[in-house]
Amino acid sequence: MTSYLAPESPRPYSIAAERYFQRLNFATGLSVANNERIYPLSKCRFGAQYEKELCTYLAKHAEVNCSDRVCLVGEESEWATIIQERLFLNKPIQFIDCKLHHDAIKEQLASNIFDRIILFNCLHHINHVTMSENIPKLHANIISPLMLCINLLRKALIPTGRLVIVHREPNINTLPLPVEVIETWYNTDEHSSRIIEQLHGEKRPNLEFLWEVETIKFTMQKLSWYNELMHRTFYPLPLCNQKQIADGLRLLNETYFKYHQGLLEMYDRLLFLTVQTKFEPVKSSVSLPKASQSLLTSRFRRKPGPLPTGSHEKWDYKMLVTDEVTQLLNINEQRQSSKRNLFKSSLPFI
Repeated sequence: MTSYLAPESPRPYSIAAERYFQRLNFATGLSVANNERIYPLSKCRFGAQYEKELCTYLAKHAEVNCSDRVCLVGEESEWATIIQERLFLNKPIQFIDCKLHHDAIKEQLASNIFDRIILFNCLHHINHVTMSENIPKLHANIISPLMLCINLLRKALIPTGRLVIVHREPNINTLPLPVEVIETWYNTDEHSSRIIEQLHGEKRPNLEFLWEVETIKFTMQKLSWYNELMHRTFYPLPLCNQKQIADGLRLLNETYFKYHQGLLEMYDRLLFLTVQTKFEPVKSSVSLPKASQSLLTSRFRRKPGPLPTGSHEKWDYKMLVTDEVTQLLNINEQRQSSKRNLFKSSLPFI
């Protein structure tokens, strides 16, 4: 029968391992835990520790104020409320689904003007079909789809606004994902080095690009991690089908996590790209009075340094000394001037 039906793919493991994997209950809503306490109602799939560190990095790169109007473009809508609560924003964050049509995204962006726009793990949706449908072919051949998307988002920003792109990239990945998921992810995703090189090659002189890789440490239960993988809840899992995820989970269960129970300590490395307009310092046209100008010039005038000396110049170093010091110096001079007799000794002979 085996030769007729062909061998199974992938090959089955031991009976105990297969039975254990079949008994796992991949139900939604499993509690996420860490070392301090359990968060059964955590809004973030990776726990409160993950959302705290991610919002800290967003505040660092976006420099958000409490009164700023923020727009979030991505796939996971729950991050809008998380960022609003963590950054203490007065106004609700507008969420735009990146899976929408280009015209629908353009209409939502044109309705408001924002101080900050965050592009969260959705660079894989930026392609020639979605982002450059209504753009002439001449511009599409010169400018890349990523640059077209950046130009579209910058139109909805104020002049001093900032665009922050958060991207999970396969080359710097440290999450324990199945091998087939990483291979599919690597073949379909555009890597960070190409993205940075592309942006610097096509950037305008008035734009400024800043990039940095941040590492987020978090802990999670093993069964909760299996649950997230099985339901394909985060990027890049939607790039793979359900069979690839299930086969990869069986492989993880028999290799990395075979003898591991309880909490898993993981690290998520994210690329933060910041796009902002470069402003040159404006020279003030206000003329100061002559008295204040003289004060400023005298205050910031450079002190004269020592004159250069050469081999032909000699410096006389003199210092006032007391009488006690002069007596000691005279004694030393007398000792040096008196000639010593080698055959004369001060020690008495017996």
